[in-house]
Amino acid sequence: MKRQKLPQNDSQEGRGDINSALDPQEKNLDDTNTEFLGQTQATVSQNNGVVNSNSQDSQVDYKDKYLRLLAEYSNFVKQKEAEIQNVVKFANRNLLLKVLDVLDDIEMGLKQSMISEDTRNILNILKVKLEQLLALEGVCEIELKVGDKYDANKCEVVNSVDNQAMSGKIIEILRKGYTISDRILRTAKVVVGK
Repeated sequence: MKRQKLPQNDSQEGRGDINSALDPQEKNLDDTNTEFLGQTQATVSQNNGVVNSNSQDSQVDYKDKYLRLLAEYSNFVKQKEAEIQNVVKFANRNLLLKVLDVLDDIEMGLKQSMISEDTRNILNILKVKLEQLLALEGVCEIELKVGDKYDANKCEVVNSVDNQAMSGKIIEILRKGYTISDRILRTAKVVVGK
């Protein structure tokens, strides 16, 4: 607080500042106020240090929580994308299995001896088109032939025939098996010797 000077006049009694005009009791009060103000400022500066320390801790906590939530959200997005891809694959799988059934019917029709040459040509064209479609979707035929050893991962035994020479081996392939992206789409149905 800035002290004001009293107006001066030429007389000696009027000279001096306001402090000289104050009585001793008022001077003590003024000194007490100054001392209290100094203590208050020291307390506030100490508290600001505590508040700043607490606010820095809370900033670190908020940053940590933010980073954790960001990581959780990123994992959530990846999980949902994987689920969507699985749904699409499953939907395609069902459709591809139905296309394979149609291809089996065409191959069965081609084995018939009573069909005309024109019908045989049409069935061959359809067979080639379906095989091209399946190849575009990543579907491949499981390579099996008569005499191969039976593999439970690729084949399904429909029947077994007594045959010592072909024991544990494929005697006949009744339905072809297929893979998609190195996974079994459909197992082959075979007859095995025992």
